[in-house]
Amino acid sequence: MASLRQNPRAPNFLATPPRSSGAHHSDRARDRAPSQLVDYDLYSTHGREPDWDRSSRDHIHDPPLAAMALNPQLAWPSQVDIASPPCNDPEDEDSEIHDEAAPTDLSGRALFNDVIKTLKRHSGPKWTIPNKASPAGQLAKYARLIPRVHGPFLDMGEVVQKGMLWENGPPARWDRPEPSLTPKQKDRKAHELQCVKVFQWLKDNVPYFDELVPHLAGKGTEILMLGRFLDSHARQARATDINNIKKHIAEYFDPVMLPSGRTISPPTNKAQRTNKAFFGWESHWTAYQLLSHQAVEEFDANPEEFLNLLRTTTDILIDHHDNPTYLYAHGEYNPDKVDEALCQGEALLRALRCVYTSPSSAFEPAGKKAAGRGCISQIYKIDAVQPTMIAYIATLYRNVLTSSPKWEDKDGAFNGKLFYQKIVDLFTGPTIAEERWALDTLAWWNSRVYESPISGSSARVGRRPGHTTRSQDEILADQRHAAAQLVPPASDTPQALAQSDAFEPSASGTASAEA
Repeated sequence: MASLRQNPRAPNFLATPPRSSGAHHSDRARDRAPSQLVDYDLYSTHGREPDWDRSSRDHIHDPPLAAMALNPQLAWPSQVDIASPPCNDPEDEDSEIHDEAAPTDLSGRALFNDVIKTLKRHSGPKWTIPNKASPAGQLAKYARLIPRVHGPFLDMGEVVQKGMLWENGPPARWDRPEPSLTPKQKDRKAHELQCVKVFQWLKDNVPYFDELVPHLAGKGTEILMLGRFLDSHARQARATDINNIKKHIAEYFDPVMLPSGRTISPPTNKAQRTNKAFFGWESHWTAYQLLSHQAVEEFDANPEEFLNLLRTTTDILIDHHDNPTYLYAHGEYNPDKVDEALCQGEALLRALRCVYTSPSSAFEPAGKKAAGRGCISQIYKIDAVQPTMIAYIATLYRNVLTSSPKWEDKDGAFNGKLFYQKIVDLFTGPTIAEERWALDTLAWWNSRVYESPISGSSARVGRRPGHTTRSQDEILADQRHAAAQLVPPASDTPQALAQSDAFEPSASGTASAEA
């Protein structure tokens, strides 16, 4: 009887699995033969020197290295790929993989062998799997979702390697107290845990994936192949999204009037609207969006002279610590409250809708469904905007604005990885004010993308009676917080009296104050 592997709960592709410390895993790894404990990380540095001394490793074996030596086709692709995927119409590429997983009689090792055989048979530039409903087809389908919910900088080969390395608990080199690690080792461990989190997401959400994992143990060639396969489809998805944004970016930018009265508008010439040679500091409309609001005044004074300085010198610092103007709603930037209207730019909103609800929906009413076989949101059942989605689009949008013809994680002093993480971190602040900003911002997005004011944390922003959006609980919490910051502790409270010399317990055990 045909059986289809079902997840124990309805998939939530945007959910973040708990960060694994390895404590919940069994101790089977400690009983396994050393030859099965392959340190895949040793071979994931793409020719760079490892971050630590190789001699300190407990288990160093060579299956992945041997696999690459014996089969040059398994060599890792370049870290920088071109923006254009090899497809005729990138807008329609995701609609081709809408199929759900089909029932299969295979399980266990037979399923594993079938998937590996399929990957080998269809290896090529795009690594296309004809049967989209097959186990291999489903792996390709969800690999395309990974950059869209986990970020554009993941190396899926490394994710698979680290995931397998941590599958039965932390490797021996990390099985020691955190204080004993150097700062560099702590960063490396955090990076590995991020890979483990994505690997766990694959196990939780991708049909058949968790059935493959036990059969990957100790198989370096298959681990490399699966990692390359997933990475290939993740990169193609990112390239598709970049191309779709690039194709429409001039439409998404509204003309801006600068303080001098000068108007910045996208060009009417098609080549200048789409050719990257005219982007970056070469055109006013792209340069304006790349700059922060605090740089606009200097730009406005003499645009050509300012842009020439940016093109020919490094005297002006443009990095990820400033917020590009496209992150803000038009005319809403407030230098005294920098987070006001932050992450609410109209062009950014249109670009997100272009990617997640189809290019044709960018200017449509919220909740408008794409025509045809389905958009990303329909294919993967995404019904709420999350911080990682906003950060993903903001990062891709900036890459499109630059004159670089390639996808790159760095642009001079600008670090794309840190920029992406900075935006994600905006939504995780610990204070009441930061939490309210995050909830209100997510609600703003959801009301404009999915026609729902509900944020990822179930926050409502509908108007309350009395023409306010704030509840009395929120007002009371703010008032108490403000009072705690401004008013010193009262000296006659039980806590204060307990700490004073004038308050001593009586012989009977009850409290009494001395005269």
